[in-house]
Amino acid sequence: MSQSRIDAVVRWVLVVLGLVTTLPAFALFAPGPALATYSLAPPDDPMLLALLQHRGVLQLALGAAIV
Repeated sequence: MSQSRIDAVVRWVLVVLGLVTTLPAFALFAPGPALATYSLAPPDDPMLLALLQHRGVLQLALGAAIV
């Protein structure tokens, strides 16, 4: 394998990994469907919702850094 092909594969792997990492950021905009992926109901406690949204922001930043 040539070096440019290896670089391209690594670049695509990092892009896919970054996009998967940013998926919890959907909790910022639509907490209900985002929690449904974990088979959970939307929280009644506003503090829990804020914590989930904070986690989404951190995951979004991490995913952007990876990409």
